[in-house]
Amino acid sequence: MNAGGQIANLPEPAAILNTLCTHHILERFEYPSVGFRFEHQQFQEFYAALGLKHQLLDLVDKNDQNGSRKFVRDYVNMPIWEEPLRMIAEEIGELSGEPSCRTVGVAAGKHLIELALAVDPVFAGELSRLSGGVVWAEVRSAVSERLRGWYQVSDEHHRQCALAGMLATGSEEFLDIILPLLNNDDQQIRLNAYRAWDEFSVTSLGDEWRQVVKGWKEEQRADFIGEVLRERSMADVAEEFAMTDSSPRVRVAVIHALEWDRCQ
Repeated sequence: MNAGGQIANLPEPAAILNTLCTHHILERFEYPSVGFRFEHQQFQEFYAALGLKHQLLDLVDKNDQNGSRKFVRDYVNMPIWEEPLRMIAEEIGELSGEPSCRTVGVAAGKHLIELALAVDPVFAGELSRLSGGVVWAEVRSAVSERLRGWYQVSDEHHRQCALAGMLATGSEEFLDIILPLLNNDDQQIRLNAYRAWDEFSVTSLGDEWRQVVKGWKEEQRADFIGEVLRERSMADVAEEFAMTDSSPRVRVAVIHALEWDRCQ
């Protein structure tokens, strides 16, 4: 801040630490020696994300290939940095819709996803969703090609990982693969597909997902409700099916899912 001209005089380190503790950013501990740590891990991740974002923007601006390889090695390929990178992608998703930020934001998002695609296509899929539709339009072809090629591997574990990446994008790009799994007559195939990724986004079924699901058999609709409601934000979907679905089995599934959600 001093170098950037934001403050004239450098404050004492102790004063800075005391202020951060007063505002509950840091907490002081005494044992085994005096030290400080963040009050909450997300504070640490947030400030880490700020630093990573500046590095990413610099890599894009300079087209630094060696720096990009180092960024992948030190951050993208290290699980402990996943949350700060998610925060960067989310910020890009929020800013990419603003004309003043679009060019830089989209370029940064595209570069981040391309770097992740080389080492972790599933993570790249997740970053694609978080970065928003404008960035997705730029990386859609590369992400789709990578995940579809992976899905062609005969090993079932590889196919399941590729499916996880597809679901992580939240895009209907992979509807031709996802749809036959979700409306399969074998429940185990259906559930394995839903649970390939941490959460199932209805956007993976396209904008007309309601009409798609309503055309399924009742046991398939019941599974859909049970899996989608693992995310509390989808309670309105359950309410809609409870009010409109003609099947008692589906309405019972809604009740069970809501009851389970309330107990969590």
